[in-house]
Amino acid sequence: MRRPRRSTSLALAVAGLAVIAATGAPAQAAPAITGPGASASDTAIGTYFPITKDQRILDTRSTLGGHKGALGAKSEFALQVGGVAGLPTGDNASAVVLNLTGVSPTAATYVTAYPSGTTRPTVSSINLAPKSVRSNLVTVPVGADGKVKLFNNAGSLNLVVDVMGFYARTDVQGTYGIGSMYYISNPERLFDSRSDGGALAAGDGVDLSLDYGPTDNANVRAFAVNITAISPTGSGYITAWDGSTAMPNASSVNFVKGQVVPNMAVVPTSTNDAGEPTIAVVNGSSSAATNVAVDIVGIYAANGTSGLRFTPLAPTRIVDTRNGTGGFKGLIGAKVTKKFQAPGSVAIDPTFALVGNATAISPTAATFLTVFADGDARPAVSNLNAVAGETVANAAVVNLGPGNLFDAYNNAGSLNLAMDVAGRFDEFTVPAVGLATSAPTSAPVLGSVQVARR
Repeated sequence: MRRPRRSTSLALAVAGLAVIAATGAPAQAAPAITGPGASASDTAIGTYFPITKDQRILDTRSTLGGHKGALGAKSEFALQVGGVAGLPTGDNASAVVLNLTGVSPTAATYVTAYPSGTTRPTVSSINLAPKSVRSNLVTVPVGADGKVKLFNNAGSLNLVVDVMGFYARTDVQGTYGIGSMYYISNPERLFDSRSDGGALAAGDGVDLSLDYGPTDNANVRAFAVNITAISPTGSGYITAWDGSTAMPNASSVNFVKGQVVPNMAVVPTSTNDAGEPTIAVVNGSSSAATNVAVDIVGIYAANGTSGLRFTPLAPTRIVDTRNGTGGFKGLIGAKVTKKFQAPGSVAIDPTFALVGNATAISPTAATFLTVFADGDARPAVSNLNAVAGETVANAAVVNLGPGNLFDAYNNAGSLNLAMDVAGRFDEFTVPAVGLATSAPTSAPVLGSVQVARR
């Protein structure tokens, strides 16, 4: 791996901070995404389409989205997503990728997002403490009526929803073309303000340009990244977008003073003057400064002959150490790694990764949790950070090892763990190409990173 053009470190962790990341692809994956592109026999089913404008579709503090006022305890709201903000009509999207923000709950609670027309599952999409503001990236299957439901468990809270993109259920290429497939990337630290220019003041940001080589650069459509706000001086938010247009009315991370808050984001890319895919990350707060770290965990790219395509699943809890779901019951202790197997209901032979949430439940000390493919070395990163007594969830793309096994590591104290799954990434080869073995599913090697302050 070549060093970046500037002093930005590609190290996978920084002392005192662990950040979400997906691990490397299984051994058979080849580092390439190039190919002749879609043929007449290919469809858009399972490919990803980013949404780049009009991203906010619900804010219960206003009338946007059709529900004005806080959502009460044990109540739910059916949010229209089909045909909204550039999304396809009806249920032509198999799942939508949303940034879900809970605002100032009156009691400790959780929110569950799930497809309309189905029984509410025993999963949580976001967990919140009283009076907090927290975001989480969620991938939610869409109901047959083009809606998703949002359920609040306790107290009352406001909800804000920003749409990031969608996966196609039907062949929407007549309207949208063929979307992008997913490619697993080894975690890379793209930017850390603590070692590159200092904290971002309110309104300040960076453009991050990644070089995969001229052929692959042209195919990249979005980055899957983890963005972490580190010890902000006050409350605010961070927004990530392609940087080529005005900053959208959407947030990627919400933070309050002194927190370390990660959130995963799928960010559409633009192209800089050198032809490299680029995103912008800006501190959108009115007065607070914050340090920011950005890690890449995967890319979405078009025109590949093979890659990973998304299959939606009924939201399912596959691990809960409080009751033994997943094969282990009890607390996970400090410096302990536990092995779990993804059941056949969520993972099949060509499944490379699961899409869902990891939740740390009431740790006895400040800690971080790392979930990674069994058989891989544990990466020096994490899927989420939690303080003592907190219950917190964060989005995760969980790579699977042989036998669809994955490992979970707890750094300090002891905690219970819950893992919820809403979809999977399966290996796919364009039918007209007919590749039978070793289809490439990993991202190309990242050559360099360019950081430019905005």
